[in-house]
Amino acid sequence: MPKRNKQIVAVFIVLAGVLLIVGMKLLLRMSHGPEEPSLRRTKGNPRARIQVVEYLDFGCPACAVGVDVLNTYLKQYPQDIFISLKYFPLHEMTSAVYAECSARQDKFWNFTDRLFSQQAEWKKSKDRKLFLDQIIKDIGLEQEEFQACLQDESVLAVIKECQEQGKAKGIRSTPTFFVNGKMMIGPSALKSALEENL
Repeated sequence: MPKRNKQIVAVFIVLAGVLLIVGMKLLLRMSHGPEEPSLRRTKGNPRARIQVVEYLDFGCPACAVGVDVLNTYLKQYPQDIFISLKYFPLHEMTSAVYAECSARQDKFWNFTDRLFSQQAEWKKSKDRKLFLDQIIKDIGLEQEEFQACLQDESVLAVIKECQEQGKAKGIRSTPTFFVNGKMMIGPSALKSALEENL
């Protein structure tokens, strides 16, 4: 093979290798969900005419009702509602940390749905961490990655940032909702606002 042809083949192999690496990175990014971490705590149509932000504490019974109201309306009006959940732990920090680590493996909604559906049980549990660990196993999170996440300081930073944002908006209790920017407190107020806007 002439020298020039060998150079062309070598360049082609290098380019093919670079493209393969870039392609793999893009594929990994796509498989791990949105780049913006907060988007992992959202669902619905991002262009929906009703934008709902909920600040919640996972140990708050009214928050469980609020999430249930949102899920019910989202199921009925999937194109009209966009939901974003934000952390505002008043009493229950551990579950917020678990939720954020679940979000980092794109299982935020799997975790929170289970957490709220079993809220009464895990709140009564003598070992809440053991209960939360079982949920993590049940929803199929990669355990080593999850345990590393629990030690990651950026997780607490995200939760505290949500809290500070909430305090700056005047939030004092949970659940507090913003429907198209208008603040309301409690599931009943949320339901009324959704009915008015639909």
